[in-house]
Amino acid sequence: MGLVPPPILRGRRILIVESEVPLLHELIRALENEGAETVYVTDPYGDTGAKRIEAYAYCAAAINSVHRSVAKALSVPVLVYGAHTEVPAQVDAVLRALKALLSK
Repeated sequence: MGLVPPPILRGRRILIVESEVPLLHELIRALENEGAETVYVTDPYGDTGAKRIEAYAYCAAAINSVHRSVAKALSVPVLVYGAHTEVPAQVDAVLRALKALLSK
């Protein structure tokens, strides 16, 4: 019998806006291991990225600080991580911060 992930992220759809593919894949894997559904965008400024952002309903978003401007278009809780933020661009730090954001 496996461990059941805590309910904080389970069943929630999280948008990830991250252009660094290795970090993106790590975030996707970590969030999905916690039971979340993920949708990702690597280029939010292109037509495909913008359409992908608009096409789904999310409960929260994790956005690399390089793409901070995307947060203005969303009406969900947003975690901005990376350079010049309190949350570094590290998977465990992003997970902890998202859990804290969604447990409020």
